[in-house]
Amino acid sequence: MNLIENKTKFKHSGRPGWGVGTFIKSENDYVTINFENVGPKKFRKTSINEELKIIKGTDNSTANKSLQSRPIDGLTNAQSSSLIQYDGEEGNGFAGKNVIEAFEGNDTVLFNETYIIIGKHTKAFKLHALYDLIIMGDVTVQECKVNGSLTVLGDARINNLDCQNGFICKGDLYSDNIYVGGDMIVDSINCDELLCDGNVVVKKSVNINRNAKIVETMIACEGITGEGKFSALNAIANEYFEFDGDCEGKIVELETDTTISNTVPVKAVSLEPIEEIIKLANQKLIEEYKRYPEMDEEQIMAHLRHLSLIESDELKTLPVVEQMFSCLVEMSYKNKIGTIEEYLTVLEAEKVLPAEIYSYETIEHIGNSYLPKAQSEVEKLSFEPTSIQQFAKVLLLAVKLKERVSDNWGIIMEKLFESIGLKYATVSKMIERNKPI
Repeated sequence: MNLIENKTKFKHSGRPGWGVGTFIKSENDYVTINFENVGPKKFRKTSINEELKIIKGTDNSTANKSLQSRPIDGLTNAQSSSLIQYDGEEGNGFAGKNVIEAFEGNDTVLFNETYIIIGKHTKAFKLHALYDLIIMGDVTVQECKVNGSLTVLGDARINNLDCQNGFICKGDLYSDNIYVGGDMIVDSINCDELLCDGNVVVKKSVNINRNAKIVETMIACEGITGEGKFSALNAIANEYFEFDGDCEGKIVELETDTTISNTVPVKAVSLEPIEEIIKLANQKLIEEYKRYPEMDEEQIMAHLRHLSLIESDELKTLPVVEQMFSCLVEMSYKNKIGTIEEYLTVLEAEKVLPAEIYSYETIEHIGNSYLPKAQSEVEKLSFEPTSIQQFAKVLLLAVKLKERVSDNWGIIMEKLFESIGLKYATVSKMIERNKPI
């Protein structure tokens, strides 16, 4: 099956009201289809020929195979891949270790225990090890994810390597993207991107095609070449350092006794999970509050004022981001903004949501298309609250956005109070009467 950008057409079997959709692009396991009535939507590729039906005559067998993952040395994509699991119960053990023979196929293989693979060549679509993995021989895989340490006693051809602890390769490593959470010891490296949180020791040479970030020190017994951006706390190339691009850190070429760079790398954002960072911040706040019994009122107010001024816009909005994004996703399945509540929600989202979320491709048409139309037709929008909570929430939202909706403020207030049988003019007069003289 071949899809042609801006030509291949689809219909969604479950949502005929969306109209005809046009194929826009393919990324990893997803395709993006732009429907004429609701805009772009993302689907898994497995949805094609199920709920997504191709309109005959709009695909082309000679087009680029945009739905296929890039193969490596004959590996095909995940559509023909099956899952094989090893959980330590096969009975193939030696000296208390789980040992299996090397295999060749196009499967996704999951190791639920530490394993040793013995054989000349191991070949699979994906390898995922929950603990340590040792491969005694060459390995060729599209993706390898190891939660522990990885050792390869041979050459490694791994398109995407994700190793959480240390990595040893007694051979040459060929890869697109490499992440290693510990130290690396490799014969040679040829890759597009390399990120290592520890040290990197290379017996021969390193070639980086796009980007390298070494948190500690890289040592290459021959040399380092490449282009793009190179960053390391220290980098030592015995014979040559030939990198075309930006370099940062202390970089030395021993043979010529040349210092290529002598800067300090910009400190990266912590790689700790965001939950741990927020937990740490909360613990620090609790420690600060424990000091209050020893402070007077003025000191407490000054300290609270100081805390409130700390830049934390993203954290302040975090509790509402998911809820707001969900509302926008639900709204994107419609063909317009139909209520005052939806209108105010979009305005609030425009103000509060990070740009990367508000402009997300499957909902950006709400702000670009639906919102301008709603702003010009506010008097046609409805509001029928089903609870006091809903009425109060929308009223508060309107007050928060008063400046933003100033041209339609009177119309919005009339609609809100009419929904509960009151006139805005009457309510406004009563409030004015209650103000102190």
